[in-house]
Amino acid sequence: MERKEEIEKKVMNLEKKALEEVRKIWKKVYGEGAPRYSKKYLIPRLAYRMQEKAYGEISRKGAKRLEYLADRLEKGKRISSDKLPVEGTELILERGEETHAVMVTDKGLIYREGFYTSLSAVAGKIMGMSYNGPLLFGMRDKNGS
Repeated sequence: MERKEEIEKKVMNLEKKALEEVRKIWKKVYGEGAPRYSKKYLIPRLAYRMQEKAYGEISRKGAKRLEYLADRLEKGKRISSDKLPVEGTELILERGEETHAVMVTDKGLIYREGFYTSLSAVAGKIMGMSYNGPLLFGMRDKNGS
């Protein structure tokens, strides 16, 4: 089995290959001839399959997340970034005399036995008005970075 670094190098070099060379690689990877499409069509599919063989298939959860994101993009909706820490992390906010603890789970956030899908929803609950959650919890500065 090839090392993962070698796979990544091969994937990165696919663009530099001639169409006939891409077709040969396709046959080697898929075990059958490449469909008669352009290099632009073949390369992403070939790269995906090469990485899938090296790293394993995408998880069911990952596939569902990709479908969700693609659906939002198709509908012209914004995709919010997933900049929350890993599940199990507890976010602490000390405000005046009060300490607010928010637990990050795989499904969202838990704050005072309530479930929230965004940090901004938790921030709104704490502040009593609409508020930027990542800013309140110190995960983003006022410039948005």
